[in-house]
Amino acid sequence: MVHNDLIVFIGFGTAKLVPTDPSTGSRMLTRFKKMEIDRFKVDLLAYLPYELLSELAFDGYSVDLWAVMITFYRLVTGQLPWKCATMSDSNFHMTCRWGMRKVLEVKRLNLNPDLTDLLDIFFKLGPRKRLGLDEILRHPWMRDL
Repeated sequence: MVHNDLIVFIGFGTAKLVPTDPSTGSRMLTRFKKMEIDRFKVDLLAYLPYELLSELAFDGYSVDLWAVMITFYRLVTGQLPWKCATMSDSNFHMTCRWGMRKVLEVKRLNLNPDLTDLLDIFFKLGPRKRLGLDEILRHPWMRDL
């Protein structure tokens, strides 16, 4: 991917096959073990969601969308929102406690109000509270592009 003459390489070191239920074809939750998480490079940790880093069950598609939204955040702000999505990271903890809107305000990142809303709605602790791809695409900021 290229943005502002910066080349960003995206690897598949965190790739994991998402299991499906053979009888229904629906996606199933999976887990990473601690030893699998430890092998990730530090710079990749920012792109992994809380549930994966906390060894909780997760949905692979939700993890991918999280990484896309972290990439999106980085493209529009020029920085990562946090180093690692754990409660020991103060930026992630602030986002969970106050919401992304407040964090963007504290960081003095003056973004378009609809864009701020999209980021605020998406970056939630629980994957079931986050927007899905269809909801992101229907968001006012995306529709106005």
